[in-house]
Amino acid sequence: MAYCPFIVSLYDAYKHQNQLRIVMEFMNGGSLQDLVDNGGSDDEELLAKIAYNVLRVGACSGCG
Repeated sequence: MAYCPFIVSLYDAYKHQNQLRIVMEFMNGGSLQDLVDNGGSDDEELLAKIAYNVLRVGACSGCG
């Protein structure tokens, strides 16, 4: 697959002690937790949409 700087690689996802663990490519822009901690958003629905879209893109990048 061709490299694209706008696609984040999803390496693995697994359940550990009733928690979903997601192993993704490092993103130097910060995490969703960083966004919350820095006052960027406390809107849980918005954060869920961001997380969903990041994971959807990661999953789709492996479909090609």
